[in-house]
Amino acid sequence: MNQLSIPCHHLYPAELSSLTPVEEKLIAIGISYCLVTKFHIDPESQKPTNVNYQKLVKGHVTVFANDVVGVSRILPPSIDDVVKQIRVIWVGLNTPKPKDISRLMLVSRNCVSQALLWLKENNLLYKDIEINLEEMRQWQDAED
Repeated sequence: MNQLSIPCHHLYPAELSSLTPVEEKLIAIGISYCLVTKFHIDPESQKPTNVNYQKLVKGHVTVFANDVVGVSRILPPSIDDVVKQIRVIWVGLNTPKPKDISRLMLVSRNCVSQALLWLKENNLLYKDIEINLEEMRQWQDAED
């Protein structure tokens, strides 16, 4: 994750360990091409069996070279711009309802702020990042 030297996925600091995919996109200085996650609906109960965001999924991914230092100097970007980049593609028999995946799309102003503050203090790539407080004030918080 942006040159952090963390040997195991469960050792992420609290500020980074429970971010949703949208929150991760809001704090990223690099732009990811896509995210693949596994999620399915139980055919009998019609309820999601895994509403947690899985960070480790096997598969093939194409990675494009990206100058992460020159991409973003002010974070987070406009949430409207980020939302325009999100697409959900469902493969399977039982299609989820919006409420089934809504937890994956939540954004907490506090979580994003804490993550950026932690990154500024602990990751050299973030030390000169300006935190866009004005953008975050405009968000309707997930906790509201």
